[in-house]
Parts: sequence; C-alpha cells; structure tokens
Amino acid sequence: MKQIIFSSPHIKRYETDEFRPSTEPRFVAVSLRGSECHLQCDHCRTRMLKALYQVKTPEQLETLTARLVSRGCKGLLVTGGCDSDGTIPLGAFAEQICEIKHRYGLRIATHTKMVTESFASAAVRADVDLVMCDLVGADAPLRSVYHLVDHSAEDVEKSLDISLKHGLKLAPHILIGIDYGKVESEYRALEMLKHRDFEVLALVVLTPLRHTPMAECSIDRDGVLRFLEHAREQFPQARLTLGCAKTWGKLQRCFEEKALELGYDAIAYPSEGIIQLARQMGYTVKLTESCCAFLGMIG
Repeated sequence: MKQIIFSSPHIKRYETDEFRPSTEPRFVAVSLRGSECHLQCDHCRTRMLKALYQVKTPEQLETLTARLVSRGCKGLLVTGGCDSDGTIPLGAFAEQICEIKHRYGLRIATHTKMVTESFASAAVRADVDLVMCDLVGADAPLRSVYHLVDHSAEDVEKSLDISLKHGLKLAPHILIGIDYGKVESEYRALEMLKHRDFEVLALVVLTPLRHTPMAECSIDRDGVLRFLEHAREQFPQARLTLGCAKTWGKLQRCFEEKALELGYDAIAYPSEGIIQLARQMGYTVKLTESCCAFLGMIG
C-alpha cells in the first residue's frame, strides 16, 4: 500500500479538522538577510520574507536557534533574501550553522535561487542536509521576474552540476507559472533533471500576492494539471511533492486531488478533506511537521 506524507512545517499558520499541528515551532524557516533582498522578484517583493524568522548575523542565529530548540524545534530551513547573484549569504553563517546542527541534532536545509562555487563550498562547510534551488527553464523569467539580468537557463543547469560536484543532496523546486502565469519553460526545467541525481523534486504553483507586479496574474489551471502529470510520467520512481505554495481555494483542492491521482509522495499544507480522500483512495497516511523535502529522512 502506498504511503503519502502530509506536512505542515511551522512556516505559516495552518490548521484543519484533519491536521492540527503543534503550536510549537518544530521546523521553521529563517532568513539570513532579515527582510532584505537584492533581487526584488516580481512574484514576492520580500513579502514572503516578512513571515519568516529573521537574523542578520551568526550571533543572532545562535540566539534564535537556542530559543527555538528550547521550544522543541527539530529543524531549520535557512533561506534569504538573495544577493545580486541569486544566492543567499550562507558563507558568513556556515560555521555557525554546522555547529548548531550538531550541538542540537537538527536537520538543516537551505533554499537559494542559484548555486555558485562559493555557495556550494559554504553549504559543505555548513554540513546542510539538503540544498533547495529553483529550476527555471528559460532566460526570460530569470531576467524579468527574478531580475537576474546577467543569467541564463544554462546557469541554472550549472547550479545543479556545481551542487552535485560538491556532493550536496538536491531538492530542486519548480515554480509552475513563474512567467506571469504561463506554463511553458517548466518543461525545459524538468528536462534539466533527466540525467542528474536529486533526492526530492518539489513542485509549487504561483500564488499571486497583493502589492506585487503579479497580483493580478491568473493561474493556468489546465496547464498546471498537465505539468503535474508530465512530471510524474517523466519521473515515475522519483519522490515528488506538491509543496508549500499552490495558490488557494478550489484551485488548491484541484491540484491536490491531481497529486493524489498521480501518486505524489507528499503534499504540504493539505486542504480540508484531502487527508480523508487519500485514505479512501487506499493510501496509508503519515503526518509530519517537518519540511516535505525531507521525504527520505521521515520515518
């Protein structure tokens, strides 16, 4: 019988009748740049950062982690605010992250847009368990949405190769609809993984946020559904997860039902009734407050 994992990390407020996580911070996201970001991406404009725990120095990270661990925290997603090259400032925090990981027995993931040699070296020094990077399959959204004006899709592939060369475990993310709602370049992004190793592939869906240039974007429902199916067809044995961001309401439910139909391995923040539906479809269900990208480390 196939198992599915439903996850609810302590990154946003969440509760349903079927899944009531602890009020304590079991797994949290921390921005190493506070609420600052050099890129000012069109789909975010730092709005996502404002919901995270924020630090700017290794000492602040140490103090925050000690407080969180005293409340039961078991893991951190270390992210940003990006620098102008699309990386988060991991280097300045690497030794501190490694120290707190082993002192407290934490699981540590890091999420960056791009991976450079210096970032990969910092990730090794930090001894992170997973590196999440964003897969973008065309130059246009990299430049117009992420504002990485000197980058191309080839640089995204280089990010994967640099990570693997340094022995890092990858949990790539594809944001479906990143090019102002169009679902096109995602297919090339998926192709980038064809002959490369990865632990988990997380698929998320554009969520139009107020006060951003993408606030009025419409979601191509059928395009998203086709891509979810294509991803499973291309990687029938891989661990696939429908991650944290997947819009809301009827569309969210629609995408989650499709993920169940396709045998996805995890769904983050499931909507009301999805867990019951999974059981009705014959799944065994596991609930976790960890990040869904840690599929291979969840018992």
